[in-house]
Amino acid sequence: MKFRKTPHPAKYSNELLPVLAKYAYGEILDPMGGTGKAGLLKKFNTNIKGVTINELEREWSEQAYNNGVDIVITGDARNLSGLYDCIVTSPPYGNRMADNFKARKPDSMRRGYVGDLGRQVSAGSVCCKHFGKGYEEEMASILDAIMDKVVFERFILNVSNFIRQFKEVNVVSWYKDYFINRGLKLTAEEKVITRRQKGVGANTLLRAPEEYVLVFDKEKNG
Repeated sequence: MKFRKTPHPAKYSNELLPVLAKYAYGEILDPMGGTGKAGLLKKFNTNIKGVTINELEREWSEQAYNNGVDIVITGDARNLSGLYDCIVTSPPYGNRMADNFKARKPDSMRRGYVGDLGRQVSAGSVCCKHFGKGYEEEMASILDAIMDKVVFERFILNVSNFIRQFKEVNVVSWYKDYFINRGLKLTAEEKVITRRQKGVGANTLLRAPEEYVLVFDKEKNG
């Protein structure tokens, strides 16, 4: 069955790529890979040998080879296994892109996962979960499975806070706590100013100005 390739509302910003690549090496896995923009990291660091991405939605995963990805897996990230040097990923942030807008008008400023995909997201996806409203539990179940089944040395995360009802939602702190509680050490943190999505509604002019790159390493025994 041939799937229609659709836009993705939350690709890695170009400003993030050299920062992510700086900390990456060897064989990389992006378990929530979207259209596979992680494949472009190889252009910024010759120590990156190969990039594998996993993406639940086939309309997005089938675009990954165009971005230089070496191996594409289509499926639930909870089922992943294997041996990698680094995991590099940017999960959904639990923000308004999770809103369930079924159609995306060509002239609309509003972006979202359902609108861009053109259908409801697949079972097991966290894209349409809102932070504080089931997002954390669903994301923890995905990360727990990855941590338990995938062998890796370093986890490089791109994440961002966002504004809800004029208040900043601290998504970044939740991820820091999660990985530290799982026994990883935060070894690097960078703020990156990126071009943020234009919004609509009450929070249009209120956007967290930066995204974060967080680097977690497993503690060395001995």
